Amino acid sequence: MAEGYTFLLRAHCSTYNHVHYITDALNGFVMQKTDFPYVCTIMDDASTDGEQEVIKEYLLEHFDLQDSSVAYDRDTDYGHVTFAQHKTNRNCYFAVIFLWENHYSQRKTKAPYLTEWMNTKYIALCEGDDYWTDPLKLQKQVDFLEEHEDYSMCFHGAKVKVEGGSTSERTNGTHYSNIENREYVSTEFVSKWMVPTASVIYRKEMIDGFSIKHPERLVFGDISLVLKCSHVGKVMGMNDMMSVYRIQPNSVTNNPRSVESLIFHLPDHYLCLRENFPKVEKGPLEWSISYYHYVRMKKQSDFWLKIKDFVMFVWWDPRQAIKRVGNVMNRRR
Repeated sequence: MAEGYTFLLRAHCSTYNHVHYITDALNGFVMQKTDFPYVCTIMDDASTDGEQEVIKEYLLEHFDLQDSSVAYDRDTDYGHVTFAQHKTNRNCYFAVIFLWENHYSQRKTKAPYLTEWMNTKYIALCEGDDYWTDPLKLQKQVDFLEEHEDYSMCFHGAKVKVEGGSTSERTNGTHYSNIENREYVSTEFVSKWMVPTASVIYRKEMIDGFSIKHPERLVFGDISLVLKCSHVGKVMGMNDMMSVYRIQPNSVTNNPRSVESLIFHLPDHYLCLRENFPKVEKGPLEWSISYYHYVRMKKQSDFWLKIKDFVMFVWWDPRQAIKRVGNVMNRRR
């Protein structure tokens, strides 16, 4: 283990109202076979569907809550915290934070609550409705990063599970099964998103000093993280299928009402990426800025806002504007 780190790796899980899915995620964490200790920080954002009770029962059954030399339970001003070591996988520790109030709806940061476990060399990600399927996932990725210090991040392939449907290798336009064993560059992530969140492990110290101008404009945090990593180091793709990306109707990216509201913020999102990540080719970003001004224009109810979006639609990508306007005119003939 690297000098100065209590845990070599922290696996972070943000979860909310995933009562039917969270056990899969927890099982994926504890099944890992590693030669290093790791801590899983599980942040429940004040779930209301019974998920907190499921997590508490899981802790009682699988973790050594009675070992006072390690385990503790305590209330804080933001929530209840439980920390413990797994009964049989002695390299696995859970730090579970049950928040008193939902922070996502208030746009409040949760980062300060993780200070106690921030001093790790690597960070892995897995949201509460996704899960890991390979017990050697963490070991494989950490071994690669330990051997290749110029790489800031690695990710891998994933199967897609449609809730109420089947598990397959490609669904709804995702490209999670097409990952090649090679280095990926910044522009690829913008042109075609292919990074399942639960596949990511990154080197924390390499992006600690990377600040974002106007971060409030960002809609999706994943793309910002991946682009940070690709700007400060290399990013490796692995074609191993080691996790499942779950498509379920209540997630932000799959709920029609959520998607509808996000569309109004996407022009600023891509503008923020353009301003902060110079290694990304301008073409794909400017096409996206133009396109989402066009989409927003069609949804605007205010006449002057429609005009403003139309001007921006043309400004950012005149060729796209000419093509789309031409298509509309041809359909009307």
